Amino acid sequence: MTTQDISKIISNPVQTIYDEERQNYKSFGKAEKPPYPEQPYLVAIHNKINTSVRVITVMWTDKGGLKIIGFNKI
Repeated sequence: MTTQDISKIISNPVQTIYDEERQNYKSFGKAEKPPYPEQPYLVAIHNKINTSVRVITVMWTDKGGLKIIGFNKI
């Protein structure tokens, strides 16, 4: 994964949700060339949207993982 992959997910996600409890945003998108074919979705957890964004963490996952995180536009 590159910083370009992460920027693409945050700037043009399939879906972004707000985590009220942790007060952060979660965005996901499908990678063009994922390193793990069984986990083609990249999730970025970040502190803001549309401003100076600080990425907290990123992870690869599958559709089941997206559902567990709370996404519904899979």
